[in-house]
Amino acid sequence: MNHLQDGDAVLRRMYHRSVRLNLIGTLTVMINTVVDGMIIGHFLGGQAMAAFGLIIPLYSLLSLIPVLLRTATQMLIGKLVGRGDMEGARRMIFELLAGGLITAIPFFLMFSVFREPLFQAIGFNVNENTALVSLASDYLLFFAPALFPIMVIPVLHPLMQFDGDGNRSPFAIYCSTAVNLVGDIISATVFHGGMAGMALVTTISCFVECAVLLLHFKKYSVLRPTIGRVNISEMGEAFKAGFPMMISEAVAFITGVMLNSMVYHYGGEKTLAALSTGNAIWPFLLSVAISISSAGLTLGNVSMGEEDYGTVQMIFRMGIWYSFIPGSFFALVFIIFADPISVFASSGDTELLRLTEECLRFLALSLPTMAFCRTVESHLMVLGKKYTASVLGIANGGLILVLMTWLMCRVSGSRGIWPARPVSSAVLALFVFLFWKVTGVTKGNVSGDSETTSHNVREVTGVSKADVSGDRETTSHNVRKVTGITKGNVPGVWETTAYNVREVIDFSQAVREGCISAGVSGRISNLAALCIEEMAVNIIQWGYQFEKNYGVDLRVVFREGSISIRFRDNGIKFDPEQYIKQFVVSSEDPTKNYGLRIIAGMVKDMKYISLVDCNVVLINIEND
Repeated sequence: MNHLQDGDAVLRRMYHRSVRLNLIGTLTVMINTVVDGMIIGHFLGGQAMAAFGLIIPLYSLLSLIPVLLRTATQMLIGKLVGRGDMEGARRMIFELLAGGLITAIPFFLMFSVFREPLFQAIGFNVNENTALVSLASDYLLFFAPALFPIMVIPVLHPLMQFDGDGNRSPFAIYCSTAVNLVGDIISATVFHGGMAGMALVTTISCFVECAVLLLHFKKYSVLRPTIGRVNISEMGEAFKAGFPMMISEAVAFITGVMLNSMVYHYGGEKTLAALSTGNAIWPFLLSVAISISSAGLTLGNVSMGEEDYGTVQMIFRMGIWYSFIPGSFFALVFIIFADPISVFASSGDTELLRLTEECLRFLALSLPTMAFCRTVESHLMVLGKKYTASVLGIANGGLILVLMTWLMCRVSGSRGIWPARPVSSAVLALFVFLFWKVTGVTKGNVSGDSETTSHNVREVTGVSKADVSGDRETTSHNVRKVTGITKGNVPGVWETTAYNVREVIDFSQAVREGCISAGVSGRISNLAALCIEEMAVNIIQWGYQFEKNYGVDLRVVFREGSISIRFRDNGIKFDPEQYIKQFVVSSEDPTKNYGLRIIAGMVKDMKYISLVDCNVVLINIEND
């Protein structure tokens, strides 16, 4: 059976899996907040829920560093992995973990010692709102120790995907959620611990989650952190990489405070309690948008590290599809279940029930467009357009929402509070779409894409570093061939997804002929072809022996000084580098794995990474 090859079939499956894993992983702190909010509203009443509403903006303040660390991990580790720099990745992981623990200290002091000044800073007079501030203060005091695992978890979750242990992320979430849910109910019904008890249970659940993630390093790990001195310069680069997302969270904090004040002014305490319930439930919706943008950051930066700009654009298109199709379906389900959620959280108060139900449904309506904006924001970060991404982050973080809420409340009073969110999200999405179409800003320097199709080969000419133009297709051996790259000393790229031995051989011969025509010696050209055939055939024959053969993504990049070959499959986990180190030649069968061992001895280096539970092998061959 013939296939139209683009070399990204496995990566598409990796993207789908990454979204699923991130959908659970992004509930790290959020899901505990949701459970706390719902149980507080049901068992402790409306005043406690209003007090919890004072804390919600502080979560956005708290999220500044975790978002920065998670984004930096996805961007920097992704690019280092894409380049095959595993040592640099290990060192950077240690620095990110150390940076997280260091930055937890001032937040711990803020939430434990300086609570009263903190509430004054966000605009609440402790003398006029004594009861609300007292309840919120109790919660923060017992929540403060959780800040240390909270600052480590954002680095560990994406690391699980880079290090081939993606299932550990959801398992850690399951453990944390179980502890939090059961503990909250016991605290509220048996010990009557109030807000302090709820916070203590959340703290324990965060430590449980962190411990489960750290157990990953008990087994073999390609990306085990390399302990050493923290490089201040590299830490600065890490923080710089995540700056746009941090700006978005900072704006979310400021707008959260402003919205609380505005809602209290126009709607009173019950409207504020309904908004608090909505903000507590909002992470269920927000996690969808974050999971889509996180998958784009992770795989997009790996592709940027490989200088694979066509794949970067493909990942962006998949993110847009996820935002509007699955995103709309998720929003519809949420709207349907808004009534029972409101009943549980309103604690029997009819007016609070009505307000909460309206709030939740309007929140759900804003999900698809909000997810689209976050997808564009993450794609701009992958392309290195940090300033443009920061501007979008400021708008998407809530600036447009505050302006729209103020305008609609001025016109229709408290009735305008809930519709303001989907309207502001739709306005921003429309603006982003028009700006994208007019300026082409999300394409980076990728332009001039025109195609004609013929059988199974795609040849792209006139590629200039991050600039792809003149895309056309011809026929030859199921191979996507990219030639004419005039910058960065990259004169040739070949890509395909091979599904059987015949396609592997065709691809290897096309690469061999292309290398020879480009002036590569016959020895090196033959070695490149041998590497492709030995590794890819081995994957096809043995990597999928217990399941359907999904094929292997192959990518060969020829530079003046070297040939780089990348193999990517989602079959049985197999690290050839580690296998060769442990292999002892049997006297009975000295030819076992002979081809693999010959390749390992002749190539410059061979690196392995299990990315999103898929095998990625990078081979570099020095040119004569």
